[in-house]
Amino acid sequence: MVHQPSPAGPLRPIVASYGDSFGTFKGTGLNDQVSTGDIDQDKLNKNTLVDGVEFNTFETTIKDYILSKLGHPVVRVELAPLQLKIAIDEATTKQSNIRGL
Repeated sequence: MVHQPSPAGPLRPIVASYGDSFGTFKGTGLNDQVSTGDIDQDKLNKNTLVDGVEFNTFETTIKDYILSKLGHPVVRVELAPLQLKIAIDEATTKQSNIRGL
């Protein structure tokens, strides 16, 4: 089925405005934005993940289990040590709350 244009003209989306995080919204068209200039790098999120995460013996066992269930070493698993540490901590906390430990 071929879309036929409306006799009244092209279809226009019904939105309040267009724009991005670094511009000022002015109108309803894609090009109606007023740019404020270059992106201010100081306002961007500069958080970084550090590899200074330490695992105890229990956490190392769980980490190795998680990675093996995801297919490591056959499959490349792209998880940072901090992400694994957070997942282990959250799972341990949730399990403790469920079991009342």
